[in-house]
Amino acid sequence: MILIVERDPFIRLDLAETVADFWEDVPVISVPDMPDFVQIDTPVAVLLDAKPEEISEFPQMSAMQDKGVQFILTNANGDEPPSGMSKVARPFTAETLKEKLAEVFNKA
Repeated sequence: MILIVERDPFIRLDLAETVADFWEDVPVISVPDMPDFVQIDTPVAVLLDAKPEEISEFPQMSAMQDKGVQFILTNANGDEPPSGMSKVARPFTAETLKEKLAEVFNKA
């Protein structure tokens, strides 16, 4: 499962459609806020609408990283993501996101 945490409903829908187009056989779940996903099974990856300095607000991320969950920050812009995380800087295209997913999961 790929989890999308995005506040803007239109961006959330676009992200979900792009991920589903890229990885047809993996379910996509999208939620507006990080706390909503505490009750969800462990995903393979999380697309997170957060800046690197906001990461400390989500203590559950460390445990998820320990389980091998890949995090892609979708609001990092020029900032470098924390160790073990990736980013796509806004504004980005569907193609840019697909390239990042391919890079993170070594999937062409």
